[in-house]
Amino acid sequence: MNANSKYPLSIILTAGAALASAATVVLLMVGEGRLINIPLHSTVEVFGGFAAITLGMIIMFQRSAKSLFQSAWISCGLLSMGILDIFHGGASTGNLFVWLRSISSLIGGIFFFLVWFGQGSGFKKPLAYGISAAAVFIGIISVVFQEALPPMIEEGAFTSTARYINILGGIFYIAAAPAFLISYIRKREGRDDIIIFAISVLFGLAGLLFHFSEPWSASWWYWHSLRLMALVTVLFYAIVFFKNAEDKYKTIIQTTMDGFCLVDSRGRFLDVNDSYCKLIGYTREELLRMRVVDIEAKEKPEEVARHLSRIVKDGSDRFETKHKGKDGKILDIEISLNYLDISGGQFFVFLRDITSRKRSEEEVLRLNAELAQKIVEIKEAQEELVRKEKLSILGQLAGSVGHELRNPLGVMSNAVYFLKMTHSDADETTKEYLRIIEQEIVNSQHIITDLLDFTRTKRPQAQSVVLNELVGEGVRKAVPVGYTATVDIPEELHRVKADPLQIGQVFCNLITNAVQAMPAGGNLNIKAEESLEDGAVRVSFRDTGTGITPENMKKLFQPLFTTKARGIGLGLVVCKNLVEANEGRIEVESRPGEGTTFMVILPIDRGGV
Repeated sequence: MNANSKYPLSIILTAGAALASAATVVLLMVGEGRLINIPLHSTVEVFGGFAAITLGMIIMFQRSAKSLFQSAWISCGLLSMGILDIFHGGASTGNLFVWLRSISSLIGGIFFFLVWFGQGSGFKKPLAYGISAAAVFIGIISVVFQEALPPMIEEGAFTSTARYINILGGIFYIAAAPAFLISYIRKREGRDDIIIFAISVLFGLAGLLFHFSEPWSASWWYWHSLRLMALVTVLFYAIVFFKNAEDKYKTIIQTTMDGFCLVDSRGRFLDVNDSYCKLIGYTREELLRMRVVDIEAKEKPEEVARHLSRIVKDGSDRFETKHKGKDGKILDIEISLNYLDISGGQFFVFLRDITSRKRSEEEVLRLNAELAQKIVEIKEAQEELVRKEKLSILGQLAGSVGHELRNPLGVMSNAVYFLKMTHSDADETTKEYLRIIEQEIVNSQHIITDLLDFTRTKRPQAQSVVLNELVGEGVRKAVPVGYTATVDIPEELHRVKADPLQIGQVFCNLITNAVQAMPAGGNLNIKAEESLEDGAVRVSFRDTGTGITPENMKKLFQPLFTTKARGIGLGLVVCKNLVEANEGRIEVESRPGEGTTFMVILPIDRGGV
């Protein structure tokens, strides 16, 4: 820690010298150089001891050791000397009083002298704690076993033991002083080493002058003045440290680009920096009259209270929230805070505006969603392209293969007819096989017809068509025994404009599909209704079968898709193509387990009913 420009070395030393000199003059004027008010001396010694302990602890908690001032030995010397000085200030005048003063000087001097052998920074804290405990132990032992102490004062004069102990302590202090001066000359890392050099010299001279003094005489106060000057310098330096720490804290807080605020346990603002004022739009004075709940836009007041209580238990937190600015704008804020149990509990809060980042993240998510959608569309387009290529090949084959297959199927059909006529008295097994062959020929012809219809849809020959007739014909052809078909077509229903052959084929296919969807039997409901506003008639075919799954609904009109054991998946595709060729459309609704409804929408023929 370096003394800043506000408190230069000259001011610290001058102030210490002035106070020490003034105290010496006052003491010399009282009772011809004898101290009358002994508690005043004790008070000075105790305060000096606390000043030494304070500076020793400051040095102990320094993380770096840029200068010799930050040595572990200096921390130990100040701590042990300060502790023993407090014992000394509390002792009554006499042998114990002088003993504590003497060993305080000696132990402090020895630790100062140890700076010549290294800084000891690697074990600074454990060493300082140990020495402090040892100093307390020495003080207690000295008080408890006063009778065992060597004589320090006899017949109103200091003994040789007292003088030698203080002289030895002074020599150690003087011997340590050049180390601090050399450190300053080599590193020039500020005035720390110079200040501790001055303190070491003052303590050393005080120890040497002890030899020439007598208790409570003027000479006794000379060396006390030097000690007092050193202790005042220590005290001033501790004050400077805390002042610099406060200035450093304020400088960091005010210059950081992030917002900062200090909040008490009740959520009231105690301090804020300029960055947060600029971010939120309020002045510092306005914020210091507000609470967190006044600007919190995400959590409710009771939620804020619970959140703060949780942070008190955990000690820290990092989260995202929203704050409402003075202009009403909602800001996305990232918060990092720590709780310290000081002054009733305080939260040290750093805030960062992440509104732009959140917008960017949302934009990235949107673009990712669009990209995913595009990928799906491209994949579907690729699949559609492959499907069309396959269908193109299928169309080319169907045209040639269809005709080639129809001829042998016709011959086979004629042969079956001939066999049935010539073997009318055949057994039942033969008749059953002939019937199976005949049915399979019919099924094969249907498949060939679907292939040809799919590959080349004929241009419709539109006529005015009565739906009742087409539906009735489809029911007669496609509804087998065991199934019920309910037809609801009003007689006054408008005719439709369509090719009766193509639409008849559509109706037959849809009825056949409905029947196949009800293998255990069921009811087929056929209903027609018109919408004059749309100019169309809607014919619905509703079965009571097993229904269609959502996955299969998406593929329902794709060529070659089928869920049947037999068939090639072109029936519904042909229906869709034929309906659209007649300027209509086909729709489907289905729920698994509830049946399926196909709807054919065809344009009304305005010319007739």
